[in-house]
Amino acid sequence: MGLYKVSIKRSGTFGGQKIEKGMSVEVVFTHKPMGFTKGKAEIKSAFQRKYNVDVSKLTSSGYMEEEKIN
Repeated sequence: MGLYKVSIKRSGTFGGQKIEKGMSVEVVFTHKPMGFTKGKAEIKSAFQRKYNVDVSKLTSSGYMEEEKIN
């Protein structure tokens, strides 16, 4: 298991929701979370809890970056 920081790369309005560059969450996952359906679900859930935004259409490397913290 590892701790990953997932951050938004660029600002914009997606699905009527304002997303700002630098918004980030931390998720615990066994591998890089953006490479797996369950990992993307964890990312979506974390953004929903922290910022109350739906990022389900943004969970790709074009919109987000992931960094292993631990």
